[in-house]
Amino acid sequence: MMHTQLSVIIPVYNSQDSIGIVVEKLLMEYADLYRMEIIMVNDGSVDRSKEVCTLLANQHFNVTLLDLERNYGQQTAIFKGLALAQGDYIALMDDDMQNPPEELVKLVNKIAEGFDVVIGQRVAYKQSSFRKLISYLNTLTFNYLSHSGKKMYFSNFIIMQKSIVKEILKRSSSNPNVYGSILQMTDNIAHTPTLHRKRQHGRSNYTLWKLLRHWFNSLPYFTTKATRFSLFLALFLILGMVITFIYLWI
Repeated sequence: MMHTQLSVIIPVYNSQDSIGIVVEKLLMEYADLYRMEIIMVNDGSVDRSKEVCTLLANQHFNVTLLDLERNYGQQTAIFKGLALAQGDYIALMDDDMQNPPEELVKLVNKIAEGFDVVIGQRVAYKQSSFRKLISYLNTLTFNYLSHSGKKMYFSNFIIMQKSIVKEILKRSSSNPNVYGSILQMTDNIAHTPTLHRKRQHGRSNYTLWKLLRHWFNSLPYFTTKATRFSLFLALFLILGMVITFIYLWI
């Protein structure tokens, strides 16, 4: 069996118009530079994503499709892909071309310096104001709760050493979270600036509920039960104040 240097995991959800562009661009940029594999994890898409991914897997020997029977969520899809990855370096990226495939080499070069994990730090965040706000609040919360002493920036564009992935998989839970697992495993983390493009096809699959659920599922990695109770209580109090204000204003 040929040794794999680079694995790229792409969670796929309703991206029939973009996933083919992502995969073909990755192959064009890196197939001659590395012994690589691309693992697409179709997370219960309801469009033609499965059909497109199947065609890509049939056309390219180093492209694999893992088809989940229903929508489990991005984090579960990522962990399913991690379990299959064989590369020395294992990268995660989105299916919508907002992480330009040609930027991946920046993460590969940075992790080759000896880091356990490298995170792509967006030069400019091409998202809606709502998504920018959620991202900012996530970063603020995780930095406060992690007590690592190092300011972290989060994105879905990551590369990890195989040894870190193995340890993450050993400790996976029923509510997996890649960032929570990484921050529990290592402080040897670096960032590197990467471009972030405006979405060209479709629209974001994240709803407010999905973003909140992702945030709540992350808390056990950073907090005690008492701290989580305090956070939930504060959230409900704030929500109650907002509802009361709206009621009185109306």
